[in-house]
Amino acid sequence: MKTEDGSTRKVIVTMLKTKGPLSAGEMAKQLGITEMAVRRHLHTLERDQLIEAKLVRQAMGRPAHLYSLTEHADDLFPKKYQHLAMDLLEELELTAGADKVDFLFDRRKERLSLTLPGTDGCQGLGGPRQGTGGDPERQRLYG
Repeated sequence: MKTEDGSTRKVIVTMLKTKGPLSAGEMAKQLGITEMAVRRHLHTLERDQLIEAKLVRQAMGRPAHLYSLTEHADDLFPKKYQHLAMDLLEELELTAGADKVDFLFDRRKERLSLTLPGTDGCQGLGGPRQGTGGDPERQRLYG
C-alpha cells in the first residue's frame, strides 16, 4: 500500500486505535512498506506525543517495542457523546416516562445552580441543555 507520509501516519494511528498495541514489524506487514519506513513514521508520531512505546520482553530474542496511542491522540478521533446522551434520554423516556427525564433535568438544574454562583437557577446559562446538540423539540420539552 503506497501512501503519502501524512496519510501513512493517519493509517498507523487508526490501526493502533482499532487493533491496540502493535510492533513496527506488524505494522509494516499490514501497510506493505518496510519496517524502517514505519519506524520513521513512528518517530514522528512519538515526537508529536501521539504514540508511546513500551518495551515488552519475549521468550526468546530481543525485547520488542509495542506502540500504542497516548491521550493526545484521542483528540484526532470524533466524539459523538451528544448522540449517545440523546439516545439514552429517549430510551429512558420510553421505559420510565417523560416525568423521569424531567426529574433528571430538574436535578441537574439544581446542582448547576449550587456550583455556579451568581446564576438564578440556570438562567445565566440559557437553560441546562443549551449547546448540548439536542434538537429544538427536545429542548422545548426538557429544557
